[in-house]
Amino acid sequence: MGIMHYVALAITAFFMAAGCWSASAANDTSPKILQRWSGAQDGRESFATLVVDDAKGWEQFWQEIGRDPPQAFDSSQMTALIVFLGQRRTGGYSVEIVEVLHSGEYLRVEYTEQTPGPDRRVTQVITAPWTVILLPRISTPVHFVRSVSGIENR
Repeated sequence: MGIMHYVALAITAFFMAAGCWSASAANDTSPKILQRWSGAQDGRESFATLVVDDAKGWEQFWQEIGRDPPQAFDSSQMTALIVFLGQRRTGGYSVEIVEVLHSGEYLRVEYTEQTPGPDRRVTQVITAPWTVILLPRISTPVHFVRSVSGIENR
């Protein structure tokens, strides 16, 4: 093989790498999750989603679930997103925020509910799963989207 073949391969590799980098950088519109917490107890009786953007709301959330805030809340630097699943009749349930990304004029927050399998042993106690994430401060509207087995429900 001649030198021109290696030059052509090098140029092709360069442009492929540059194209992959720029495409992934352009498509990466997800804000960085700074921290996350979740629990199976002490949540609300009914389903709810919340956007908390002040210290008072942060304190109220942790007071509602009967815990001390794990860290101070700087409203000029962060926003908290919260999902309460509501009460469930047994253990084995949980909720997780799986994706956060800018989608046009709003922030799209996708969460999933994990349910116990039909043959799984679970505790016979009422649970109320919840999850919260901290993001860098956002000012766009937030849309929470439930994802179940690849089907989206609002």
